Amino acid sequence: MVNPILIIAISLFGAFFIPLISPFVKRTGKIIAFLTIGFDLYIGTTVALKSLSTPVIAYTAGFKPPLSINLVVEPFSAVFLLIVLTIGFLISLYYLAHPGEEPEDKFFILLILNIMGASGIIMTGDIFNLFVFFEITAISSYALVSIRKQKASLEGGIKYLIISSIGSSLFLVAIALLYGQTGTLNIADIAAKLPFINKSVALVAFLLILVAF
Repeated sequence: MVNPILIIAISLFGAFFIPLISPFVKRTGKIIAFLTIGFDLYIGTTVALKSLSTPVIAYTAGFKPPLSINLVVEPFSAVFLLIVLTIGFLISLYYLAHPGEEPEDKFFILLILNIMGASGIIMTGDIFNLFVFFEITAISSYALVSIRKQKASLEGGIKYLIISSIGSSLFLVAIALLYGQTGTLNIADIAAKLPFINKSVALVAFLLILVAF
């Protein structure tokens, strides 16, 4: 069975490989991005098809939650995963099919990281790693917004940075509240323990997460 963790691993490899090879071979970012996101889409499609019969669960360590980080893909999340990966693939395909129009290689590094972050948000079964992937997506997003270094782009990037920073802070407070009440970061375990924790704390945490996103 194809492991959804490969989407994260391949994306990280592709993003770090571009700056290693670009000093020697110019304009390779679009090719590496196309191959990286293409592999991600293949893995995502395979995982999505598998999830139709049973949820796909992958562990990043030899222990089951709450002692390890896990990724979970079921039919509902698989739809959003395929949407994200397909959009990323079409963007990389556009620049591959239009020579001379591609931006600098750093654009493709940010694109890969953005797609990886969004995919991680969809798949993760751990609330702290949800925060980590949220941060990766946010940072790469406002870097992409301001990449053209024009006044409007830079202004938009700064505004996005401020808004996402506030959202991240609220999200982190919500995580702390939930962990303090449940003693776990695993989303399934938190859901199972919600009926037994302080209702006011649970409501505050929910509102903080809602505002953060």
